[in-house]
Amino acid sequence: MTYLIMKLHMAYAVALDNRGRFVKVANIGYKVGQKVTDVILLDDRSASSRSSVLKRITLFAAIA
Repeated sequence: MTYLIMKLHMAYAVALDNRGRFVKVANIGYKVGQKVTDVILLDDRSASSRSSVLKRITLFAAIA
């Protein structure tokens, strides 16, 4: 799969893949606009962990 580097941060980069999805990858010296084939994908668990925390708070509030 080919990725196009769209945005850079210190530790990670945002890349656009062939399917049109934006993915977070490890930044190993990429430049904006660079096309790469081998990337290290990073898990984006921050959104899912926020929703699970919100579900727990709602559950405890309902119990109380």
